[in-house]
Amino acid sequence: IGGRPDEGLIWAGRAVAATQPGSALRAMAKTAEAYTLAHAGRVSEGLEELSFLPATGGEVPLTELDALIMRGILEVYADDLPGAIADLGVAASHLRAGVPSTYPVPCLSHLSEAQFRRGAWDAAMTYSQLATSVAQDADRPLDLVRAHARSAQVLACRGQWSAAHERVTAARAASARFPAVLAVAACAVAGAALASARGDHIGVLAAVEPVRATNRLGAAGRPGIFNWRALEADALIALGRLDEADVALREFEAALSDLQLPSALLMLARCGGNLAASTGDLLRAESSFLRGHAIAAGVPMPFEVALLHLDDGRRLRLMDRQSDAIGQLERAHRFFSDLGADPYVRRCAEELEHLQVSATAESPEVSLGLSRAETAV
Repeated sequence: IGGRPDEGLIWAGRAVAATQPGSALRAMAKTAEAYTLAHAGRVSEGLEELSFLPATGGEVPLTELDALIMRGILEVYADDLPGAIADLGVAASHLRAGVPSTYPVPCLSHLSEAQFRRGAWDAAMTYSQLATSVAQDADRPLDLVRAHARSAQVLACRGQWSAAHERVTAARAASARFPAVLAVAACAVAGAALASARGDHIGVLAAVEPVRATNRLGAAGRPGIFNWRALEADALIALGRLDEADVALREFEAALSDLQLPSALLMLARCGGNLAASTGDLLRAESSFLRGHAIAAGVPMPFEVALLHLDDGRRLRLMDRQSDAIGQLERAHRFFSDLGADPYVRRCAEELEHLQVSATAESPEVSLGLSRAETAV
């Protein structure tokens, strides 16, 4: 939690060595070790530590609920969103039934994150609100940071500025009570998401500055866990600070190390394409976006895929490749509309307007005056 996973692994190893195989204490030690491995960039090894669990979440004994929750958390970090939603969903049902757990709020907040990444934003809001309620009742500031940050992310991407700002402010207030590195990093993601959605590039950099100031980027900037690096690169490119953007992307790539995380590789390809286009290196930009589209086929995250289509469409428009640009922008418009990501729907509509193509600047429920639930009906 303090951003020193290498030291954490020493203590986790001692805990495992001091417990008996098959015991409840051994499961507890393995669970802590798995979490620490994840923050050290070794998610697959962390999941291996939890291999004593049955493959299906419903078959996991109630005495090992904490280990099941941890497996679901690591599955979020590993891009296994169906696995995460299945495991954390089972765990959440046990929590509702009153089964005790050490990690009730991490379960709910990471289930919210998994649903957000998967594109089920209504479910993401529901679980983040539950997480907030439980964290407030228990007065656990670190958990409260995570819960508020999850809500802020969804609200920001939907353009609900006032509500999103309230959640970011609440997350920062909770972080001030417990200023651990992981809390600072969660605030950075929430604040950067809000600023990015508003097109406030300076605000993005201000949001991530506190996490950079910790000098613990090995843990606080881990791709798949805290996804602020792409937002930072986007802001630097938009501000014309291209040398700084290049450094940021090199750091992003180095943070991946040997971790071939599809979602992070997609973000890296998109940002790399934007940077190359901004420097006039059209061949490199083309190559980066082609690589991004190839990766996107295996990334079940519609918002990230939509960003790729939007940025590629903008690039193609500026190259006067009108037909190709329209195809990319219309795909992005469709993805964002389905998500209810109104600020990004408007960006697509503006890009298409430059190409003399009309498109609604709002998601369907907004243009019809309906709630999302009413639209679903």
